[in-house]
Amino acid sequence: MNYNLTLLYKAFVCLSFFSLSSCSLNDSEDKTDTQDYFFEVEHVNHAWGYQHNGFYINKTGDVYCYNYTEQDEPWNPESRDHFSAEELKDKYSHSNSLCDKIDWITLKQKRRMISLALEGNYSDTTSEGADMGTLAYICYRYNSDSDLYTPIILEVNGDYAFKNESEAAENLVSWLGTLCQFD
Repeated sequence: MNYNLTLLYKAFVCLSFFSLSSCSLNDSEDKTDTQDYFFEVEHVNHAWGYQHNGFYINKTGDVYCYNYTEQDEPWNPESRDHFSAEELKDKYSHSNSLCDKIDWITLKQKRRMISLALEGNYSDTTSEGADMGTLAYICYRYNSDSDLYTPIILEVNGDYAFKNESEAAENLVSWLGTLCQFD
């Protein structure tokens, strides 16, 4: 009888080990995703000089704030429909500093909402004012074949306004709005 308990215990330990190792393998595979950038909130205003600041969230959940100074050249990518990693890296390199950290579970939940936001319809664009600039809430869809990031606009406010009307987009905008504030 002692022999059977010992055998059962060894089997349990082995199964536990394999179960735990397979879980950690799946987690590490998620963390080594090839997409570097997931979310961004950006403020741009050309009234009374060039102003451009915001924050972005990378694949590890680090939230980095960036801020262009008066001496910086305005960001001018080749296309507004998609960006290379180098173009985004250049955009984010201005006065870049770590300003927050998102826990892995929250980041994973929010990343899953990106595909749901893709299905949303957009509201009509309305004129809201003048010289306010734009505040844009953005998530990125990455294409590993082309190595390009496609911005998915969740919401824009300022001189003009429109939004993605999906529930996922509204949830992401609400969440992103809690992270960092702009002057």
